[in-house]
Amino acid sequence: VTADPDHVHSFSTWTVVKEATCTEDGLKTSTCDICGAKASEVIPAKGHVDKNNDKKCDNCGADVDCHSHVDADDNGFCDDCGENICEHASTTTVGAKDATCEEAGYTGDKVCNKCGETVEKGTEIPATGHADKNNDKKCDNCGADVDCHEHVDADDNGFCDDCGENICEHASTTTVGAKDATCEEAGYTGDKVCEICGETVEKGTEIPALGHVDNDNDNQCDNCGAAVDGHSHLDADKDGICDSCGQHIHDDCFCHRNNIFSKILRLVYTILSIVCMKRITCCPDMEYLLTDIGDLT
Repeated sequence: VTADPDHVHSFSTWTVVKEATCTEDGLKTSTCDICGAKASEVIPAKGHVDKNNDKKCDNCGADVDCHSHVDADDNGFCDDCGENICEHASTTTVGAKDATCEEAGYTGDKVCNKCGETVEKGTEIPATGHADKNNDKKCDNCGADVDCHEHVDADDNGFCDDCGENICEHASTTTVGAKDATCEEAGYTGDKVCEICGETVEKGTEIPALGHVDNDNDNQCDNCGAAVDGHSHLDADKDGICDSCGQHIHDDCFCHRNNIFSKILRLVYTILSIVCMKRITCCPDMEYLLTDIGDLT
C-alpha cells in the first residue's frame, strides 16, 4: 500500500542510540509508522544534580557546585548558599511621587514583597507646568501667582489680545527689500516678512556686484552700456600683448621677473627684435628695457 504523500508522520516508537550524560547530549531515532521515513532527535544533556548538597554530582560523581536550593523560611534566599532564588511573584510600588507644576514626579520602583529586591526601576514624570485657563494670573492647579495665561488672538493679527505677545506661527510670508545686483552695486535677496504680524522671519543676504563685461571689446559694458576699459583681452598671436589695447597680459612670464637674469634676457630679446624687425620675446616692453639699461650702466 502506497502512503498518502500528504500524510502526517507518526513516530510512535523511539530508539535511544546514545544516552545523554550530565554534560553531553544524547541521540534517539525513530521510523514513521506510515511511510517508513527516518527521524532523529537530540536528547539534551541532563546537567549535574546535587540533591544532598555534598558538592558531588549525584549522577556522575563529578565535583560540582550545583546543589538544590532550599528556602525553608520562604524569604526568597537559599538557606544554604544565600543566593536569591525568589520568583518575585508579588511586588509593591515604592517611592512613587506625583509631578507638580514645578517639580518632576516619579512612577516608583517595583519591589518584591518576599525578598525586597528592586525588580523594576521607575521613571521620571516631567513637571506639569502652571496653567491659567481663566486668565486670572493664578495657577489653576496650585494657586501660585503666574503669568502663563492662555493666549487669545481674536483679531488674527498674530499678537495676544491680552498681553500683546507675538504668538504668530508665520504661516505666510512675503519677500521685502529684494534688489538685483548691478555692475557696480551689490544686490539683496530680500527679507522674509510674515504677512500676518509683520515680523522679519528670515534676513536676506547680499548679492555681489556683477562687474562690467565687455566681450565685444567696444569699451562699452555689455550689461549697462557704461564706458569701460575692462574688455576681455585677446592674444591671438601669443606675444603676451592684447591685440586690441596693447596691454601686457602675461605678468607671470620669466622675462618680467625682477632679477638680473630676466633683465639681461629682456635686453637680448629686445636687441634681436630690433635687428630682425620682429618681436622675438613673448612680451617686449620698452619701459622695462629703459629701466634695465639704466640699472646695468
